[in-house]
Amino acid sequence: MKTKIDISDYISKIVGPYDTIELEDNITDDVGNIVEGISIRITRRRKPNSLIYMGFYFPSGHNGVLLQGGNGGLASGLPITTTARFTSEGYAFMNCNLGTSHGELSGYNNPTLLEDFGHVAIYETHRIGLELYSFIYGKAPEYTYYWSGSTGGQMGMSMVLRHPECFDGVIVGAPANNRVSLHTYFVWSHQKLREVGEYHRPFFNKADCETIHRVAIEFHKARGRMLAEAPDTIAFPVTEECEIDEFLAEVAKALPLTDAQKQALYDVYQGPVNPNTGKRFYRGYPIGSEFEPFGLYSASTSEKMLAHKFISLWALGHDFNPYTFDFGRDYEKSMALLSENLDASSPDITAFLSRGGKLLMLAGTNDCIVPYGGTIDYVKEVRETVAEEYLENFVFFCLPTRNHCVANGNTSIVTYHEEEGSLLDAMRDWVEHGKRPEMLFTHAITEEKTFVTVPTFPA
Repeated sequence: MKTKIDISDYISKIVGPYDTIELEDNITDDVGNIVEGISIRITRRRKPNSLIYMGFYFPSGHNGVLLQGGNGGLASGLPITTTARFTSEGYAFMNCNLGTSHGELSGYNNPTLLEDFGHVAIYETHRIGLELYSFIYGKAPEYTYYWSGSTGGQMGMSMVLRHPECFDGVIVGAPANNRVSLHTYFVWSHQKLREVGEYHRPFFNKADCETIHRVAIEFHKARGRMLAEAPDTIAFPVTEECEIDEFLAEVAKALPLTDAQKQALYDVYQGPVNPNTGKRFYRGYPIGSEFEPFGLYSASTSEKMLAHKFISLWALGHDFNPYTFDFGRDYEKSMALLSENLDASSPDITAFLSRGGKLLMLAGTNDCIVPYGGTIDYVKEVRETVAEEYLENFVFFCLPTRNHCVANGNTSIVTYHEEEGSLLDAMRDWVEHGKRPEMLFTHAITEEKTFVTVPTFPA
């Protein structure tokens, strides 16, 4: 491998004059695991308002593969929790933040930040990482892969759509690719679950949510939607409008509801609607997910939904108020200002698939952070848009009972083989040996909070 001096001299030629570089012998993650090699951190300032953190990790015993990971939420820091795991297996690994180092308001009136967050940070990291790999190892990587979820899913889909030449295989879980609509859904759920008035008291307490959840279980049980391996656990909830009415009729038998409460429940299970068009623009809660993160209970009793208000802040600034947000005017303004950079929602992924790129997408049926119905809607659009001959390079799995998120390094959620093997192993088998994944194993959490292993097939 090259020395630190060699690498430092080379980096200075491929980054800008205002960027800073840190090099360290060996690779260390945040819990002290060490792998022999070299780690590089670059603070990239491509414009005056740009501040991107990039991490590159090159093990001495490399396996010929360059792997890129994503980030989560606001993506203000540089994630390193999985670095040593991958580099110990021989992967050259890289990731980045998304330029949001200055916090949740940093994108307001800042088009540079919107570019960084939406697509530039990850592409710049990939570009620099590819050049560093070739310089350090003296050859190009044999294969390039991407693996992440949520915000990382947005990042992956942005690369698939904007730079289809970059990866041989991409794994995205719970992709936040309809970014603006997703964050407007957070505001919608927070607003609709509270009374109009001075104090904005929530409509539902814990006991109410427990009753609603109990009804949800019985509702799905009557329709044969339970896990065969765990008969008291919902496998695949459905949130179509006709079912919401039926479900709420059952809830009303078990829990006296005011008209305002009935409307609130209908709104959050249906999902946000633009009153100017009458069209729903994102899916709502899966019936049965009441106690999942960001679900009915946490959204009713805490401010968690507003932990990700940064998209609304970027559009409206200090004028943003979750209780007066207008889902026609303010949503349309948000889309006009942000969608071009932040969304990766075009279903036309032909350019990536037609060159042989493989895309593995996953969603959990109990996810309230990126409701799986929205991912299913996107998958349907892809299948209606992309020519049949290329769809063999795309596969989607809907994981029973899983919530958020299927991100890089998390093998407790789903495995390639019954007890071992990661999603990356599945992707490599597909790209390098032509074996398309036709089954994964979901390690599902039951109502009793125990694990069962469920064979899961493409949806």
